[in-house]
Amino acid sequence: MMKQRSSQIQFKTFAILLCILGLGTAVFGLTACQTNEPTPPTPLAEVVTVSVERPSATPTTTPIPPTSTPEPVASPMPTNTATLAAWTRAPIPTTTPFPNLVWNNEFARIATFDSTEVSWSPVKNGLLINRCDHFSFEDIYPEALFYAEAPNFEKTNITPPEYHCDYSAAFSWNPNGTRLLLSGSNPEENYFFNQLWVFETTSFFGRVFDSEISWTIFPIDWMNNSTVVIGGLCGTGCEFAVMFDMHTEKSLASGSLGSIQDVTENYVATTFGMGTNYRNVGFLSTDPQGDYVQGYESGPNVGFLRLGENDQHPFQNSYNSSFQDWLPQTNKMLVMVGERGVMEDDEEFYNLPPMSDLQLWDVETDELTLLVPDGLYGRFSPNGRYLASVIPSESGPTMQLRQEPFDQILLEAPTLAVGHSWSSLLPFFSFSPDSHYLAFFTTTNSSQSAPTNLAVVDLENGVNLWSLPVPSGDLFWSPDGTHLLYRAYDGNLTLLNVANGRTTPLTFDGGQLVRDPQWSYDGRYLSVLVQEESCYCETAVLAVPTE
Repeated sequence: MMKQRSSQIQFKTFAILLCILGLGTAVFGLTACQTNEPTPPTPLAEVVTVSVERPSATPTTTPIPPTSTPEPVASPMPTNTATLAAWTRAPIPTTTPFPNLVWNNEFARIATFDSTEVSWSPVKNGLLINRCDHFSFEDIYPEALFYAEAPNFEKTNITPPEYHCDYSAAFSWNPNGTRLLLSGSNPEENYFFNQLWVFETTSFFGRVFDSEISWTIFPIDWMNNSTVVIGGLCGTGCEFAVMFDMHTEKSLASGSLGSIQDVTENYVATTFGMGTNYRNVGFLSTDPQGDYVQGYESGPNVGFLRLGENDQHPFQNSYNSSFQDWLPQTNKMLVMVGERGVMEDDEEFYNLPPMSDLQLWDVETDELTLLVPDGLYGRFSPNGRYLASVIPSESGPTMQLRQEPFDQILLEAPTLAVGHSWSSLLPFFSFSPDSHYLAFFTTTNSSQSAPTNLAVVDLENGVNLWSLPVPSGDLFWSPDGTHLLYRAYDGNLTLLNVANGRTTPLTFDGGQLVRDPQWSYDGRYLSVLVQEESCYCETAVLAVPTE
C-alpha cells in the first residue's frame, strides 16, 4: 500500500537564510474570473474539455518603416575654459520597513515555539520540537528536544543527557506513532559522521541506534511499523539506502541508488542520474535482483528498467526513464519513458512536442503497459482509481484526467509548468487524501506570467465545484480532505472550505512572513513558520476554525 512520506528532512541553514525564505507574491490577472468569489458548481459531463484558444506559437512580424538618414551635425570646437562639474551628495539609502503581520483572529494562536524544526505525530495532536537550529552542532544542550501536546501544547523536555545537536535535523515517525528516529552528531567522529537516535514515544526515552554506518545518515521513511529506511549521500546525484528491521536492528537490504523518491511497504523507488540528462528508473527490494552490475553504484537488491536492452551500464540505454508514482497496493510503478535527454523536472520540455509516454511497469515481471501516450508527468489518486497527467505541446501543456482502466479521458484543461526549485516544479494538480477531490491549476496561455485559476473538481459526483483566481503554488490538503490551503495573490495563506466554497485567510497583511504549513493528524491544528524581524523564525500553532 502506498503511503505518503512521513519523514521531514530539514537541513539547518544560517539564520540569515531563514530571513529570505518567505514565499513572495506574484501579480497575475485573470480573464475567466475577475472576482474573489468562487465560481458556483457546474455539472461535469462524461467527457469535459476545457477549451481555451491559445495564441499562435509563431508571432506576426510588423514591418519597420524606412527612415531617412539624418544629416551629421558638426560638434562644437573645444574651448580652453575649464569648468567644474557640480558636486552633488549621494542620496542616503532608505530602509524598507519590516512588514506588519496582521493575523486573522478566526485562527486562534495556541502556542509559539522558538524553533523552525517541528514534526506532528501521525496519530495524535502532539508536536516534536527540535531547537538545535539555535545551537552549534556537536555540542550538548540539555534543552534541545521537546514534545508538546494539545490542547495547551505545554513543552516537555525529552533531551537525552548525551544527545549532541546535528548540523541537520531529520525526523521520522513510524505509522502508528510508537517510535521516532532523529539525527544527532557523533562526538567521537568528525563533521561527516553522525548518528541516529531512536525514541519509544510512550515515555520518550531516547538511545543511540547503532546502524554501523560511518557516514552522514538520516531516516528516510518507514516501510511499516517495524521496518525503516535509512539513507545518506554517496556522491553527486547518488544516495545510499539501507532497510533495517527495528526489532532486531539488523540490515535487510541495501544499495547505492540515484535520487530516492518514494518508499512503500515493499520497495524504495529511485531515479538514477538526477541532475544529469541521462536517467534510469529503478528500485531497492529485500529480494535479490538479476540486474546487479559489478562495480556500478547499485547492489544485488537493486533492479533497473531495461526495455530489453542488454547494456551492462544503465546509463548506456538509448532512452530516458524516471519514477512518477506507485499504483496503490500493487507492485506496479508509473514511469516516464522517453527519448534520450527528456526530463520531466525541466519546464522547457512541457513547451516542446511530446517525446515521451507514461507507462505502468510491473517490477516483478518487468512488463510495461502503455497508459498515457505523449505523457510526461503523472500521479495516481490515493485510492488508485484516477490518474492525472500532463501532455506537453508547443502551445503549452495540457492536464488530462483518466479513470481506471485509464483508457478514456474524463477531463482536459490547459495548465502551466513553472519551476519551483532545482529538480522540481510547482504542482500541476493535487488529489485530496480521500481521493474525493482533484485540485489543479489551469491557464489561458503558456507564458510564465499567464493568469491562473485554481479549479476544484468533485470526482465522486462528477461536478466542477470551484474556480478561484490563484497563482501557481504549493497546495496543502487537510487530512480529511475537507479543506485546502493555498497562497492567494495577496500573499496570504488562505483556507478553502471545499463543501461551501468559503475562503478564510490566515492573515490579513504580511502573509509573506508565514510559510511551511503542517497539518496535525486530524486537521484541528496547523503549525506555520513565522519570520521575525530579527531574521530568525518561530513556529506558531493555530487552531483551525470549525464551521
